[in-house]
Amino acid sequence: MIKTAPKMTRLARLARWLGLDRNPLRRRSDRAEASIIAALLGAFLVGAPLAAVSAGHLAQAASMRVRHTQQAWHRVPATLIDNAPKDSSFMYESTTFAWVRARWTAPDGSVRVGEVPTPGGTTAGHTVRIWIDGAGRETSPPLTSAQLVDRVVAGVIFAPIALAVLLLSVGAVACRLLERHRLSGWEAAWEAIEPQWSHRS
Repeated sequence: MIKTAPKMTRLARLARWLGLDRNPLRRRSDRAEASIIAALLGAFLVGAPLAAVSAGHLAQAASMRVRHTQQAWHRVPATLIDNAPKDSSFMYESTTFAWVRARWTAPDGSVRVGEVPTPGGTTAGHTVRIWIDGAGRETSPPLTSAQLVDRVVAGVIFAPIALAVLLLSVGAVACRLLERHRLSGWEAAWEAIEPQWSHRS
């Protein structure tokens, strides 16, 4: 009756894959490389959740600051000083727009002049509604709640990815250094043993 070798457990297979088994043929550099890989893997398993939570908190705090700042923003009418050319400077939702000089009143009562996005072909004297900040400067529309939530979600997703890229870079550099060490060791061993069979001094 032929005896079959016992099946390797998952833990044993993982140890063998990582080079953490007791194989006598493994060199010190192989064990060092395996230890580095295991350490980086452990760092990712521990650090990824922490990075996601930290990034989520930071993104949420930033979103709250943006929301607080945007509370001072509001829309005001701006009177066009120049005609808007029919040829568009840019397109948004199938509508052509151009940057045209206009004037509006800031919250402190002063008159401001600047370029605002205007539908192509609009003549001077017409009014368009623009967003201004608390200082009266023309600004983009405020972010919606959904957009602020998307920022938080993006931070939670990309933080572990960034950590993985960092750890992979560290692992690649470490493995390259170990590979150079192995090559230099092979060269030294070859120089020591080659004269014994080639009979060259």
